[in-house]
Amino acid sequence: MLADYAFVLAMANGKRLSGEPSAVINQALKIDPENPKALELAGGAAFEAKDFPLAIKHWQKLLNKTAPDSEIGRALTERIEEAKKRLAG
Repeated sequence: MLADYAFVLAMANGKRLSGEPSAVINQALKIDPENPKALELAGGAAFEAKDFPLAIKHWQKLLNKTAPDSEIGRALTERIEEAKKRLAG
């Protein structure tokens, strides 16, 4: 439920995950470190903050629980690759 709330906060915040949405995401992960929506949002928040290693960590954790050939798996792989490029570049 907290992950959903963080998503709503982000939408009301101009689709930005910084600030209160990130705090709520962190609360969600403390309660359930495996929550898929919280992991996806945490990766997005880290990417937005240019913390590419943390973004990769969150998204990889979620990808490990996802079929790589699924739509979500492909999207996560693309996000991870983009974070790696930005980290290297």
